[in-house]
Amino acid sequence: VIGAVMADTDAVGFDSGAKFCFTVLHYVDGELAGKDYEIMEEPLESDAEAVSGLVRQYYTMRGALPSVILLPVEIEDREPLEELLTQAAGRKVKIETPKRGERLKLVEAAALNAREECLRATTAVQRRLKTLEWLQKALELPKLPERIEAFDVSNVGNEGIVAAMTVFWRGKPLKRDYRKFRIKETEGQDDYHSMQEVLTRRFRRYLEGDEKFGTLPDLLLIDGGAAHAGAAEEVLRG
Repeated sequence: VIGAVMADTDAVGFDSGAKFCFTVLHYVDGELAGKDYEIMEEPLESDAEAVSGLVRQYYTMRGALPSVILLPVEIEDREPLEELLTQAAGRKVKIETPKRGERLKLVEAAALNAREECLRATTAVQRRLKTLEWLQKALELPKLPERIEAFDVSNVGNEGIVAAMTVFWRGKPLKRDYRKFRIKETEGQDDYHSMQEVLTRRFRRYLEGDEKFGTLPDLLLIDGGAAHAGAAEEVLRG
């Protein structure tokens, strides 16, 4: 990889997913000469604070310092950090946050490297659990939505109306628990009452002790709009 930039430049990147990865790409005479990275088990809260702290820790422990350090985000303590590194190096060390051009491309390459290392170190299970944690926080759920059931009503005309229940366990489809319902009690194309019928039958089977419906969901996904969700809430309240 060749970068058309000044000699002796470092580009810093990071990625925060199920884990946090901090990456530094070292360029000498415009050519990629090396890469360092560190992976942390827990993601960090603030991108700017995380980068500032990691840059300070990383470079104060190094004997050789570059002339320019390219960062992906602006940091509040840029000037005092520049002074600290300049004193340590015995020459001027600049810290920049590029917005365009070749230097921005180097920062983007560092971010891509960080993401690749993070994914390489993260299992599929960890990534799914991280997504569920985000969903729990976004929806303000009391617990992790390990079991999710999604309901949809489909029809062609007034006949052949059916509903599907798909199930996800810890972010993966649980196809053995998928169910199909034929609408029996609702007449015509009435999505709201059809949805209520399906949910009533699903939870009645649970109350009756049917093992096929013996596990309750942590989250229900109802296809449609607010009225469909309201119809589902009426069933749960009843």
